[in-house]
Amino acid sequence: MKELKMNLHKHAFSRRQLAKGAAVAALTAIAQPPSASTSVSASTLDESGLTSVQMQEVEARFKETLRCYGDRLSEDQRNRIRRVLVDNQRMLTAIRDFPLDNGDTPATTLKLRIENPSSTEHK
Repeated sequence: MKELKMNLHKHAFSRRQLAKGAAVAALTAIAQPPSASTSVSASTLDESGLTSVQMQEVEARFKETLRCYGDRLSEDQRNRIRRVLVDNQRMLTAIRDFPLDNGDTPATTLKLRIENPSSTEHK
């Protein structure tokens, strides 16, 4: 029984391993030069309507997806993932461009209306 527990712990991730992996992934995404991360043709860049910085973010997300699932994806699936990422980036652009500060009040607020029961019910 003790041997079985030890085998289970060998395959588990520790918090330290997870933190190291996250740090390495973040550093590799930051360390890449901009020219290396844009492997999309010029026609795709023009059609997407995204800036070069936005396309770099799309490429970083695409590369991360390929790193995780690349061996399981067909070419059609890869193309679809890229299109979805570009569409999502377009939607995020409108949200990110909206000027908002920490002190701004929300557009809608929850207003609770508590009705007082008549005083005769409590007596």
